[in-house]
Amino acid sequence: MWQLARLLHPPSGSIAILRRRVVGVFNSYIDDSGVQDRRVCGLAGFVGTTAQMDRLDREWKSTLEKFEVPAEKGFHSKEFFHHEGCFKEWN
Repeated sequence: MWQLARLLHPPSGSIAILRRRVVGVFNSYIDDSGVQDRRVCGLAGFVGTTAQMDRLDREWKSTLEKFEVPAEKGFHSKEFFHHEGCFKEWN
């Protein structure tokens, strides 16, 4: 992370170094876990090309629709594992 920070905000006097750097833009889906605890936080996700992320988005929405999970609600693993919300009747 510090490398990304130095790339985006280089130390003063390093404009020549910045000209030799390349910045990439990524498409991603990322989710966090445990941010309420503040002692431990997990982060997981997918990174891919625009075409790959578009395909993932279509397939994910199709899966939610297949199992009648409301698109506007989305999937929340906390509700899923505790049988809450739209997963209340699941067994």
